[in-house]
Amino acid sequence: LFCCQNMNMGLEVISQWTSGVVNAAEQAANKVLEEARTLKSSLYSDSAHPTVVNKFKLKANETFAAIRWSSLGSYVKVPLSTEPDVKFYVSVMDLARALLTEFSNGEDIFQPITCSLLSLVSWVHFHPVRLRDYCLSPYCVVEKKEFSRIFKSSIVHYNDTHICSNIAAIISDILYLERKNGPWFLLDLISINCLSGLLYVGWACFLKEYMKDGSEYYATGAIGASSIAFGLQVLSGLMRSNKVMCFGFEVDSEFTWVFRLAISHLCASGSSFAGHLCGTVSGIIHSYIIRPAFLFMWDGENPFENDLESLQPPPRKSSWQLTSKAAPTISKAVISPKSSRQAGAIHKVAPSGFRRHMKRFIIQLGLVAVSAGIYVHASRYLKEHPITITTQNVQYR
Repeated sequence: LFCCQNMNMGLEVISQWTSGVVNAAEQAANKVLEEARTLKSSLYSDSAHPTVVNKFKLKANETFAAIRWSSLGSYVKVPLSTEPDVKFYVSVMDLARALLTEFSNGEDIFQPITCSLLSLVSWVHFHPVRLRDYCLSPYCVVEKKEFSRIFKSSIVHYNDTHICSNIAAIISDILYLERKNGPWFLLDLISINCLSGLLYVGWACFLKEYMKDGSEYYATGAIGASSIAFGLQVLSGLMRSNKVMCFGFEVDSEFTWVFRLAISHLCASGSSFAGHLCGTVSGIIHSYIIRPAFLFMWDGENPFENDLESLQPPPRKSSWQLTSKAAPTISKAVISPKSSRQAGAIHKVAPSGFRRHMKRFIIQLGLVAVSAGIYVHASRYLKEHPITITTQNVQYR
């Protein structure tokens, strides 16, 4: 019995010692794993001071971009030859509708700048070019100083559907603006094109530097004239200053770009939201800031004169009357002090043309921010609930 008791005590001691060793080993292993996780997270973290791995990633992206945008390897020519589908027939019918509308207005549609631009776009479309030489690549603009891509990318289109939809979207505004401004419309066109391209490049640089996302900067190229179409729509809507019906809603013509932006991204999955939004912002900046400043410096007149006139109180009707038929002497009716005070109050309440102009400018920027927020929210939702769609390697705008 004494031996058995000693053996049981010995086994208990051994089991306790063994469990202590196992626990110590587990703690040591957990500590090693924790250190490994910390080291891994420090290597792959996006901190202000990039680590060796981040530097390697940056050099790898630059190397692949240099190869991608060089003359090495195979290349793709645009426009691509695609089979007609539903989108193609819809774009052709939309183009026919736009042309018939312009013909039925009874105004001259053969404007020199419009005809020259459409002829150039059509000629390039029937003579395919290399995509990597004409698309708007932020990497090529910043690193290789190829600023001509800002202009060249606007005259190249992805396929027949792309060019038909863009011409249908731009034809009405471009004809109206050329009839309204004459040869000066060319400056509007150049300004909006340059602004949209620079904003797109700046957006890609912002993503690369601050969001640590280099895909838009290194690997993306945009083509098409729809960014110009959005900018011209903002300008023509501001100059028309009328009410239009959009899906049963009566809205100001200067805000119709919101509906076109929504339709274009609901119907065309491969279109570039950044390109379209940059075109819209360029139109807002040109219409509300650059163009009024240019008119003021060129003519020395108040660019908000029309707004001032439209906001002034209506002139009072004359109160002249004949006192008698025999003696046609004229006397002016006395205006009561109450009516004069009301007229002065109306004049004080009416805002100035500049204030009204800046108010519409702020509303436009607010609509841009709301559109961007909706797009970001929808993109996150689609990532969580993906939908099977056909995408292209190039963004078209």
